[in-house]
Amino acid sequence: MSTKNYLGFSRDHSGSMRSIARAAQHDYNDQLATIQAEAVKHSQDTIVSVVTIGVGSLAVVGREVVNSNINVLKPLARYEADANGTPMIESVFELIKIMSSVPDANDPNVSFLVMVTTDGQETQSRHRGRELAAEIRRLQATDRWTFVFRVPKQGGVQELQRLGMMIQGVNVFEWDTTEKGVQTSTRANNEAFTEYFTQRSTGMKRTSRFYANAADVSVDDARKALIDVSNEVQFLDVSAADVGKLIRPFAEAKLGESMVRGGAFYQLVKLEPKVQANKRIAIRDKSTGTVFAGDAARQMLALPTVGTVRLAPDDLGEWDVFIQSTSVNRKLDANTKLMYWKGVGKAFQEGPSAS
Repeated sequence: MSTKNYLGFSRDHSGSMRSIARAAQHDYNDQLATIQAEAVKHSQDTIVSVVTIGVGSLAVVGREVVNSNINVLKPLARYEADANGTPMIESVFELIKIMSSVPDANDPNVSFLVMVTTDGQETQSRHRGRELAAEIRRLQATDRWTFVFRVPKQGGVQELQRLGMMIQGVNVFEWDTTEKGVQTSTRANNEAFTEYFTQRSTGMKRTSRFYANAADVSVDDARKALIDVSNEVQFLDVSAADVGKLIRPFAEAKLGESMVRGGAFYQLVKLEPKVQANKRIAIRDKSTGTVFAGDAARQMLALPTVGTVRLAPDDLGEWDVFIQSTSVNRKLDANTKLMYWKGVGKAFQEGPSAS
């Protein structure tokens, strides 16, 4: 049976977006390019609709694209940002209306994803927030609808809470309303869509973990899906004098024995632009020090299971994340610990080197 996706995008064109309009243009175009590439790669029929939060100076919802094949869509040439309001709620209702009206809306092999990108607060239909939340719940119950809100770090989640839309299963990404913040959001979005298409090819129809986010992982989740490996690992403190040292000499000096390649796990404290899918990941409960690992760790963090991923330490919640290094030449970062798991390292002694 063929896999088909309907994707709906709501873009904020209010005046407050003017200072980051160029970055927002690139964000949308990069998003289209990623979706086009993934749709072809996985042979998935993908139809896109786009509505604007604001049209010209008017605080109304505009229809820009209605149920068009992703392969015929063109990059956005200019990002206008001059609307006098933010009708976000109505934009979501409009996308639901467009996407629900397609002939195969009830086909069990068809999935829907609605994504809203905004930098501000709802200004037109606050009274309809609860109504929209009820509609989202109804559609989520079909197990074929995914909802994603990209909102500003300053007050975005609080706004969704006031509107009644911080409900279970809704995906939220907080971004800084700066050019750099848009660029970070773009990277996270492209990685999320790459994984979304991969998971769709395996039969997944809806996700409540669109973005990689350790903050959503509870201790109960970890205990059910992962293995407690606390007794198999040890942690080596990186002092100020150790910063910049290579992993091997540092570890061997601390351990008093030869380091097994692949047994060292570095702590995630900065953006990692390229983490391969074969790298093992362990998470440590900050409050108890319990360490969990297992094949499900990537899925729990919503990380890609193929290719590479950029990881950032922004959303780790109550967890420390440790990433396997199969290179002995990686340099140590400040204010970190190196986790050593000798048993795992033995399996990598003969494996190919990686960064």
